[in-house]
Amino acid sequence: MIDPIDIEQRFWPHQLSQEQHNRLKSIRTLAEALANAIVDLTPTGREQSLALTQLEQASFWAAAAIARESSGYLASVTESDTTD
Repeated sequence: MIDPIDIEQRFWPHQLSQEQHNRLKSIRTLAEALANAIVDLTPTGREQSLALTQLEQASFWAAAAIARESSGYLASVTESDTTD
């Protein structure tokens, strides 16, 4: 069963340290550069759209990992993943 604190950690904003903010900015800058390369180097179509969607998803999860690392959320999820 998912703990109510886990749910709160998933859906409420996290206070970022300056170091976390800098790492998040790097992720977003790199993702934007890759998105521009995908648009510039590939033909418009389903495959390009899927590539951009997957990049957006990867960027989101990377940002979530950075934001959630200090909350203890990631440690609790990792522990439950290994004990199941």
